[in-house]
Amino acid sequence: VRVYKNDEYIGQFYPDSKKYPYLKHPPIVVDDFIGETLMKREKLSRKDAEMAKEILRAVGRYANHLPLLMKLKTLYLLKKYKLSFDQGVKMFFRYMSGWGSKTSGYRFEGYKDDRLIKTVIKENNYRFNYLLETGRTELKIEDTYDTARFVIKKINQHGEIIPYSFNPLEIKVSGSVELIGPGKTSLQGGVIAFWVKTRSRGKGQIGVAIDGQLLQSELWVL
Repeated sequence: VRVYKNDEYIGQFYPDSKKYPYLKHPPIVVDDFIGETLMKREKLSRKDAEMAKEILRAVGRYANHLPLLMKLKTLYLLKKYKLSFDQGVKMFFRYMSGWGSKTSGYRFEGYKDDRLIKTVIKENNYRFNYLLETGRTELKIEDTYDTARFVIKKINQHGEIIPYSFNPLEIKVSGSVELIGPGKTSLQGGVIAFWVKTRSRGKGQIGVAIDGQLLQSELWVL
């Protein structure tokens, strides 16, 4: 897995078979979101950059109660690179919390045999959309009625479901189908499903009003 932060290369990570020797497919542990940026931006040597990352992680864990060894390492780096304490604090916020940048986004690229298989982007949600999906557009009336399942999703700019969304919505159906269940409900963790059943042959229309939008779909009963 190759990791990028704000389109800047962080590093490459592999299955951790050393820590998980008994797993056929050990997990890929991404434990470094700083990578080589300290060497590129702050002009630290590789050894000192690794020491700085160790200190930054310790600050994130212990805050003002750093172990003595971490304090000594901090003092060593501040003296060596002629940095003030305030500059060291700013470095922590810059690399550990994204302070100073508008947004912090991460891109994870999964490779197998040097071939890109999947890309996942994690960043702040700034664009939202709603989807109305179904797996069937044709129903049949035989010995009993037929049914179709519809799913409403709230997604972000990358097509990911927004799990903290509970927007209210209203479902209306007409024509050859009728709704099973209540017409007024809300998303549950960014998604909810409902069912319709056949009542006669012909075209059925489905509409969902949510957040000022009208999602529409149709199906045919044969």
